[in-house]
Amino acid sequence: MNHIPTLILLASLDISAAITVEFPQNMIAGENTLFTWTRRQRDPQSFYITYENQNRDGSKTEQTNIDSNSALKGTGSVIFTNVGNFQIDVFDEQDVTASDILYSLTLPVFSNSASSAESPTLSNPPTDPATPSQLEAESTEM
Repeated sequence: MNHIPTLILLASLDISAAITVEFPQNMIAGENTLFTWTRRQRDPQSFYITYENQNRDGSKTEQTNIDSNSALKGTGSVIFTNVGNFQIDVFDEQDVTASDILYSLTLPVFSNSASSAESPTLSNPPTDPATPSQLEAESTEM
């Protein structure tokens, strides 16, 4: 009889949504930003992402709709129109009141000049993607 509360707790944890979204580290205002999303089989197939600039009073909340077509992962894109810290929330498409957040994060969006000062550049970038350790190995072989 003592195990019933534990089983109920585990069952309630198992049904929660696990939709996640990932954005690149250096997002630039005015540029197309690609993001990836993942979901579990039992998560909503259609959901939407809202994003609102937390640094601007009264800023409009933007929305991007995602229809997974039964896929468990995919990509989407947004354009952040200004710089600042953006609150990004994911909702089930059926949640028209936006009352049940499935996933949430806050990310900075930079201006083009700020990002170029923070982003390192390679004088001879490799033609295919490589990890930092691969780049170090290539430079020591020369």
